[in-house]
Amino acid sequence: MNKSRLFSAAMLLTPAIFCNPSLAQEEAPPNIGAVEIYMCSYAEGQGAADLGKVVNKWNGWMDKNVATPYSAWTLTPVITGSYFEADIGWLGAYQNGSDMGKVTQSWISEGGDLQAAFDSVIPCDNHSVYSSVNYKAPEGEGWPGENGSSSVTVFSDCTVAEGKTLEDIHAVHTAWAEHLTARGSKAGFWTFLPAYGADTINGHYKVVVGYPSYEDWGNDHNDYTNGGGWRKGRELSEGVIQCDSPRVYHTTLRRNGGVTAN
Repeated sequence: MNKSRLFSAAMLLTPAIFCNPSLAQEEAPPNIGAVEIYMCSYAEGQGAADLGKVVNKWNGWMDKNVATPYSAWTLTPVITGSYFEADIGWLGAYQNGSDMGKVTQSWISEGGDLQAAFDSVIPCDNHSVYSSVNYKAPEGEGWPGENGSSSVTVFSDCTVAEGKTLEDIHAVHTAWAEHLTARGSKAGFWTFLPAYGADTINGHYKVVVGYPSYEDWGNDHNDYTNGGGWRKGRELSEGVIQCDSPRVYHTTLRRNGGVTAN
């Protein structure tokens, strides 16, 4: 599959999956969310404590000025090899594209002082936006928890085999989500389709898996290896998609703005 063609159609990819008449008879279309990712590094002499001070001010500003749901996390690399060149990532989630527009308009119009404060602590050289689809909601009471709580997020970049359709991709991820549920996984499971600014992606789209704890992440890894999950994964994905080695990030909730998984 030609990558540039997939990128140019990114905003239409996910709706196309669910507009297929045969699929529409079986399930209702999911919410298509929007997520943004910033890649950032700490300014000289700045660190986590400095970021926390700015985030506290930002949360106060959001509470006062923005009623639209927006949730955010920071991502610190744990197991990434040389893939992650920044110190920290910022992952922001909107319920849909309309909410993204509203929050962005408020921020551009009135958030200048806070933007400067963020830039003084974590200047960000890369900003990209993805259309997100949730295939399995995360489990665990209170997830994603209160501000400051931590979890684990795993990212993979996936490539679609030549000649395979969006329906094929959707079937793979739906079946894998059902497998995770049947095995008692607490993971949340999403796909991120590139929409804006994602010119450095190493595949056609991202698979993102979130866990409430490292123990839950380890349990899924054990089920995949010793529990035979790799056989199911190979059965479902062979000849359809191929995903690269996953990266693991320590994920800290910065704002729980009421965005739901689906």
